[in-house]
Amino acid sequence: MKNWVVAVVVMVVGLAVAATFFFMRSSVVHLVEPGDSMNPTSHRGDDMTVVDVAEVHRGDIIVFDPTGWPDRDEFQGFLVKRVIGVGGDVIVSTSTQLKVNGKTIAEGYTQKDPDEAELDNYTVTVPPGQVFVAGDNRSNSVDSRMFGDRGGVPPDHVMGVVVAVNGNALTPTKAFTDAASAYFGGQKINQVLTAAAGSVAKGWTYLPYQLYANSIYSDTVGKSYLNGTAIETGLAAWQQALVDYGNQQGFTVSAG
Repeated sequence: MKNWVVAVVVMVVGLAVAATFFFMRSSVVHLVEPGDSMNPTSHRGDDMTVVDVAEVHRGDIIVFDPTGWPDRDEFQGFLVKRVIGVGGDVIVSTSTQLKVNGKTIAEGYTQKDPDEAELDNYTVTVPPGQVFVAGDNRSNSVDSRMFGDRGGVPPDHVMGVVVAVNGNALTPTKAFTDAASAYFGGQKINQVLTAAAGSVAKGWTYLPYQLYANSIYSDTVGKSYLNGTAIETGLAAWQQALVDYGNQQGFTVSAG
């Protein structure tokens, strides 16, 4: 069971900290901020340094092609928004609070008009493999919030991540990694799991049926998390389901 526990920790890190999709490019470009939706972080006309990266995280500011959204003919060119959720995340927002997977996010970078807060009242599950985005100027931004479950941005529409504005490097926000979780006793769980990922057992590998393992995570571990029940129950259910499936597929699998 020891090796499997480590595998579970790594899986949780992948869901809690890192983005759920990857894309490989290698270039740096300069683009001009096209609007006001990212105030106060960036303003119309600012020079943005955009880097193609292999991984997108919550809190990143991305440049993307919005033509995958409904009524896409209304959009011309690219948009710039902040990632507030990745595939599988459950986002619950009110006019005063943003929660991602049950963790309250302290967004110190936003600008809001209290009289125009209707877009901030929503609950959405981000589609697998996509990201959910919003402008920092929440009262004046066309973004994923308008489209709910259809508002995700797929990986092939992401052009890159903004790393500097007018030559000044952007400091990555810690709003998501520093979020405390009541479910985990007030711990900054993303930091804990990130540290745990550094102690993965030597020789550990993914399961030969890892795609299936990923597909039932939300039905077992995820369900315990969202329902507020003991995570040990969800982990045990996930483990048993994987043992049963592996044996059905002709592998020799046991629970230790």
